[in-house]
Amino acid sequence: MTMNIRKRMGLVFALLLLALSVAPAIAQEAGPDEADLRIGILPVMNIYPFYANPLGYFEEAGVSVQMVPVFSAQELREGIAAGDLDGFQADLITTLVLLEAGYDVRLVRHVGLLSPPLFGILAYESSGIMSAEDLAGARIGISEKTVVQYVTDFMLMNAGVNPADVEYVNIPKIKDRNDMLAAGDVDAATLPQPYYALSSQAGANVLIDDAVLDYVPEAINFRAEILAEKGEQVRAMLGAYERALEDINAHETREEGIAWLGAEVRTAVRDRAVAMEDERVAEFMRLLVEAETWPSMTAARVPTVEEFTHAQDWALAVGLVSEALAYENVIDGSYLTGDDERRIDLNPHAKKQRRASKSSAALFFTIL
Repeated sequence: MTMNIRKRMGLVFALLLLALSVAPAIAQEAGPDEADLRIGILPVMNIYPFYANPLGYFEEAGVSVQMVPVFSAQELREGIAAGDLDGFQADLITTLVLLEAGYDVRLVRHVGLLSPPLFGILAYESSGIMSAEDLAGARIGISEKTVVQYVTDFMLMNAGVNPADVEYVNIPKIKDRNDMLAAGDVDAATLPQPYYALSSQAGANVLIDDAVLDYVPEAINFRAEILAEKGEQVRAMLGAYERALEDINAHETREEGIAWLGAEVRTAVRDRAVAMEDERVAEFMRLLVEAETWPSMTAARVPTVEEFTHAQDWALAVGLVSEALAYENVIDGSYLTGDDERRIDLNPHAKKQRRASKSSAALFFTIL
């Protein structure tokens, strides 16, 4: 990659920095006390559709949105508990944990990457681990009792490794997990994009990734009281989000994406990014600058009953929740744009992978 392209990549990914925390490049974003909706988001690649903020799509839809960066599932849960967030992009596992803790939240949209894979288990050659089958007995860095453990369990089983035969090392913050992998403090680690791509670029071997799974339970959620009070604003936000997602999917390469964003947005974002002083957000921007990927994402839908049940059964089996909840008390697809058929359309990769996933699930629950 030439230096010129790398600089342009920095401007593209500065948009994510902007969408995470500050004013849009074109239209002024409302502050936290003025915004219609305050959304917590983690530093992973599936936040791309929040480009809707700096591109002015939220404003055009008539809704003001404040993006709030969080850097671990625990931080996100604390933000919900404190009432600092109206909604959040995380995963169905977090939804279930919050409901178990007494926080009334609803999952309103599945958020999936068609490419690249969102999660992978990686290891450096120095660990002696060269394939997923070698992971038995390994120390694997994860975030325990989160979606990271969920996907790790099922990726391992897909490779024929019993999760009970590995040692999980709980490292909640993604950057810390990446750094400990690079330092050799763990044998392997499960990392999301862009850390997945960056570790691979640095020489780590991708042992297995979530392309082998039929469902990764990433999602957008809202507090139920916000849905009741601001349902139209939520629909407007999701409509603008979908518009940005469709624009992203229309561009297959990073170069095409850069051209789509345009010089005006990139220049405004660059100027604003220079003024930022949040070291954690700046670090995330740097990582995204160096990642050589451009995503393709799933259209608007919510999890199917089967997908929901699979995730909830896992949460019950590992003791993360104590009782099963009805699908309709957790999932609400009524805020999405599009017809009902579109809302439940499965990931096109799912059908061909479903048989392997079901057998892995049966193995997991048999083991427990």
